[in-house]
Amino acid sequence: MSDASQNSYDDVPYPSYPHPNTHPRHLEALAVLFGMEPPPSTACRVLELGCASGGNLIPVADESPDCQVLGIDLSSRQVEDGRATIAELGMPNIELRKADVCEIDDSWGKFDYIICFGVYSWVPPAVQDRIFDVCRRNLAPNGVASISYNTYPGWYLREGIRDLMRYHVDQISDPRQRIAQARAVLDFMVSVCDERQLHGQLLKHELKLIREVDESYLYHEHLEDYNQPTYFHEFIDRAAQHGLQYLSESNVSRMLMLDLPEKAREALREAPMIRREQYLDFLRNVGFRTTLLCHREIELDHELREHRMGRFHVQLSDRPDPGQTDLGSHEPVKFTVADRGLTVSLPLSKAAIVCLGRIWPEAIGVAELYDRALEMLEPASTADPQRSIEALHSLLASALAGNFLEIFVHPPRCVSTIADRPVASKLVRYQASRRMLITNRWHRIVKFNDVGRFVLQRLDGQHDRAALERDLHDALAKGVIVRKPGDEDAASDEPVPDMVDWALQTCASACLLVA
Repeated sequence: MSDASQNSYDDVPYPSYPHPNTHPRHLEALAVLFGMEPPPSTACRVLELGCASGGNLIPVADESPDCQVLGIDLSSRQVEDGRATIAELGMPNIELRKADVCEIDDSWGKFDYIICFGVYSWVPPAVQDRIFDVCRRNLAPNGVASISYNTYPGWYLREGIRDLMRYHVDQISDPRQRIAQARAVLDFMVSVCDERQLHGQLLKHELKLIREVDESYLYHEHLEDYNQPTYFHEFIDRAAQHGLQYLSESNVSRMLMLDLPEKAREALREAPMIRREQYLDFLRNVGFRTTLLCHREIELDHELREHRMGRFHVQLSDRPDPGQTDLGSHEPVKFTVADRGLTVSLPLSKAAIVCLGRIWPEAIGVAELYDRALEMLEPASTADPQRSIEALHSLLASALAGNFLEIFVHPPRCVSTIADRPVASKLVRYQASRRMLITNRWHRIVKFNDVGRFVLQRLDGQHDRAALERDLHDALAKGVIVRKPGDEDAASDEPVPDMVDWALQTCASACLLVA
């Protein structure tokens, strides 16, 4: 990496977000799904290349104190920001270093999980080779590496827009002026695009997307010296030159083609996996991937084996709306999950979905899910236990393929019920108190208004509901929190007890409560 890269991220820091599909427990689950036996995500060694201020790593270290977590970045400013958070929270199992990927050698040891998000496409080819080299030399024998990168063909049109912006600001050195002028030329182009032609329609669509991003993304994605997309097959070829092989995509449902017409699935089903994935990128016009790699010596099985579902804890991607569900009938029922329909017919399948909805957002082991679903049914409806278990595994595999389901070997720890004295993690309370991005146990960002943040800060196991109501009432009376009519999230014109109830219910459904 170059000094220019270092200075640009100091001048315009990149927001340090959690990336759910890079969490070690997600990498662990996909590795198990395809036949690996990776190190346990609850007690592993993790390295992140390009960690910024630790927004992706600090929650991992907070949730899993038995993990040893190391992040490196070239931005002094962002590393120091992350270190300040770590020091405030007193976290001994994480370290952030100002370092270059080219400095990593054998003395750094082996890591079970290596994460490289938002770096590969934005560095010179020699540094890209070093990223692969680190993944080969410093990845544990059964470890998993996760690398994100921009891809063709989706980036062809965006590349032209990037060239336009860079050309427009090539005489400007000040970062803020470069951002302002890049936005100005986008505004101009949107105003003059000829939507009567297909190219004009596509261009206007892309321009509008880019206009809506924040300034740090605009600056580092489109105005940096390096941003070199690649075809998926080229990326895999380079990885193979370093002794690495394709494990999977971070979003496994993308590999399973359920979003495509049957004609397309039939044509691609027998194609070799790498060629099939490349054709899928052409069909979908993919512009970004997060790919998982492992050592080439590992024997993988890329078939979605239904029996493997029995090894996991599972959780629906959103709370289902069961409607009126007759568990004794074989009539199809359509459950609404994240605004999409999941249709099931077997009584056991219906009972499993209802059970997952009742405990949501908690995850549950598949064996326990089976037992709970059985308890909801008449004994005669599951006369053949083996066939019933296979049917449940088939349902879960289909739900995973359709992106309705999350799977875990070691699930996130959260509770769906609200205790007398609720508890959120120290990290979450710290984030709420400093108006930082709040990261839940799904490793996702939760947006909260002032009322929610105020209540969340006090979920330390010492405050019961009466104390929370009293503190919120005093804060409103003193103007610490200002009521904002029309605030849909907080219903801030409601009585204080209702506001506290809203905040606690939101914390529970957002996977923020740990006790």
